[in-house]
Amino acid sequence: MKSNTTFHTEAWERFGKDKCDHCGMSLSEHIKKYNRRLDMHCTSNPKQYHIMLPENWDCLCKKCHFLEEQYSYSTNDQYINEYQEVPDDCEVEHKF
Repeated sequence: MKSNTTFHTEAWERFGKDKCDHCGMSLSEHIKKYNRRLDMHCTSNPKQYHIMLPENWDCLCKKCHFLEEQYSYSTNDQYINEYQEVPDDCEVEHKF
């Protein structure tokens, strides 16, 4: 069975982009700021990481990914602890 990390890597290889789908932060800006590529976010709820379709994956910067997870988990009365602190960059309005 594949790990979630493996699914995220596969999603990046298939659907990774050069900017955040939500705020538009560029891949090069993100690498410069965080020393890593943009994140891949699985949009299905509950998570179905094995579904490799573009509509099941968003390419997000660290802050937008945090905000998206925060919203997803709060609507399901679950707790998120993936990030220790909220990144303070890229102003973004999320439509929830």
